Amino acid sequence: MKLVSMTFVVFFLTVCLVSCGDSEGETTSSTSPAKVTGNTTSKVANVSDPLKKRMKDAIDRGIKVVGQYHDLKSGMVGYSPVDVKKTRHPGFAAMAALVYMQSPRKYNMTDGALVRNILDWLVSLQKPDGSIFEKGQANYVTSLSLSALVEVNDDRYKPAILKARDFIVRLQAREDSGFRPTDRFYGGVGYGGDQRPDLSNAQFAIEAVRKAGLPKDDLFYQRAIAFLERTQNWSETNDQVWKTEKGEEVRPGNDGGAIYFPGETKAGITVHPDGTRTFNSYGSMSYALLRSYLFCGLKKSDPRVKAVARWCHQNFDIDGHPGFKPGKDGTGKYQGLYYYYFSMAKCLRVYGQLEIETQDGVKVNWAESLAEKLLRLQKTDGSWVNDKNARWEEASELLCTLYALRALEECWAALAN
Repeated sequence: MKLVSMTFVVFFLTVCLVSCGDSEGETTSSTSPAKVTGNTTSKVANVSDPLKKRMKDAIDRGIKVVGQYHDLKSGMVGYSPVDVKKTRHPGFAAMAALVYMQSPRKYNMTDGALVRNILDWLVSLQKPDGSIFEKGQANYVTSLSLSALVEVNDDRYKPAILKARDFIVRLQAREDSGFRPTDRFYGGVGYGGDQRPDLSNAQFAIEAVRKAGLPKDDLFYQRAIAFLERTQNWSETNDQVWKTEKGEEVRPGNDGGAIYFPGETKAGITVHPDGTRTFNSYGSMSYALLRSYLFCGLKKSDPRVKAVARWCHQNFDIDGHPGFKPGKDGTGKYQGLYYYYFSMAKCLRVYGQLEIETQDGVKVNWAESLAEKLLRLQKTDGSWVNDKNARWEEASELLCTLYALRALEECWAALAN
């Protein structure tokens, strides 16, 4: 994007931030399927709490950073602020739209082109099968786009919403795509195409179709639960036996946490004194599992939910990504850190309990603790970046800033409620 265009975006955002004054947006429960009729966004009075004021200021500054990667006229968001259109990525655009709409200021379709042009661009990418993407990651991009289209709550997007929802449902590994209930990937969703399902992609798909109003009794959720169970280190409901590349058997553990997909973790293997092997659970996937169980309709009293919630509470950590070891250089525990913050905040907001008890018996207000951590990590220019471990693209200023903003917004909403 040319310098003059980038300057205009920042100027437009600055005008929006000033003109909106100190009004805050109402929050709605993430657990309820969204209606797709009419724009009902409203503004409410100031929040005077000092922490919330600092959070709002940090979000405002972060949104200005996102604006540097956003071509306002086309709605495109790209990897590079120098040439947004050439480096455009619809997944980033959908996340940016969600950041704008779920900020304390609740930007919406009436705020100039800020939200509208992103959503219009995403809809323009929709294929005949309902998917929304350009070069790949059909499920990931479609799921994020669907969540953004539902969030704006505007009738003009209803046809696109229904088509995208149906695409995601069809993408699930199920009987008519050759999977049997006994297959380890049955009920899962991957990036799209022929990629194997994983819990990270599945969580976005489950959330998107639920918010888009897929009926609670749809078989999609029951199939998804079968897949979710097979990602959980919980032998009460997971009877899988996996093999490593060396042919070593690995069985589910009993800590209740989650792995990346059935038979794979990113956090290594533990060999126990009796010689048995288990895949290590880790933070981002354990929160993804807990949130997905709830979106699939399981209650907090369900043993599977209680087991993963217990893992999340006992391993609550804002200084590193639980489940990962420091490694020789000490940076291992920081891999995927901002994705972990994002996953944690979205999950605990849905879980609906502000105070959790850690393994050592300490009671923590997760939203305050995480918000304070994110405020400390914000750079002077308003951005966030993982400068300790670049794995999973977290050297990207834009990606980390989007993750951090969404996490802060979930903290804000949890504290506001």
